[in-house]
Amino acid sequence: MKLTKYMWYFSAVYAGIFALVNVLLQGFDVDVGSGVNMAMIFGAAYGSAITFVKDNGRAPDKKESNVLSFYCLLSTYVISLLGTSIIVLLVMPEPDVQELKQLLVSLSPVIWIVIAIVVGVLYFLMLKFVFGWGARKYASTLARRKM
Repeated sequence: MKLTKYMWYFSAVYAGIFALVNVLLQGFDVDVGSGVNMAMIFGAAYGSAITFVKDNGRAPDKKESNVLSFYCLLSTYVISLLGTSIIVLLVMPEPDVQELKQLLVSLSPVIWIVIAIVVGVLYFLMLKFVFGWGARKYASTLARRKM
C-alpha cells in the first residue's frame, strides 16, 4: 500500500495550518503555548486519516498506522523547525532573538534531546491514536451511512 499520498496530505495540511496560525499569533502578539501545536497536528492527522478511509474503505492496519505515525511525526519536526527558523529570522525582534539564543545555549544538549524525545513520544502516541482508533471510528461511521 502506498502511504506517501497520506503523508504528503498530512504535511501540506500541517504546514498550511502552521503558517496560518503563526501569522495570526504574530499579528495579534499572542502566546498560546504548545497546546495549539498539538491541535494542529491532531487536525492534520485526522484529515489524513479520513482521506485514507475514504480512499481505501477501511482504517489503516497496524503496520500502516505505525508507518504513517512515524513519518508524520518526522514531518512535524521538519515543518516546525523550518517554520520556527523563518519566524525567528524574519519576524522576531532582535532582543527576543538574543533571549532565545541565550535560552538555547543555557540548557545542556542532553536536556534538549530528552525534551525532543518526550515530545516525540507524546506526538507519536497521539498520531497512533488518530490513525488507529480515530480512523476505525470514522470507517465504522462511514459504513453505517452507506447502509
